[in-house]
Amino acid sequence: MTSRMQYGNDAITELLYSELNEKMHINIIQQKNRTLSFSA
Repeated sequence: MTSRMQYGNDAITELLYSELNEKMHINIIQQKNRTLSFSA
């Protein structure tokens, strides 16, 4: 029972991390685009 709950928590954590990484990645791309438009 506890192992199943632990797996559930890990899955939720993994989901949150992947969402966070995606948002960070998008932010990095937007920052790069801003830098490019400023330098142009």
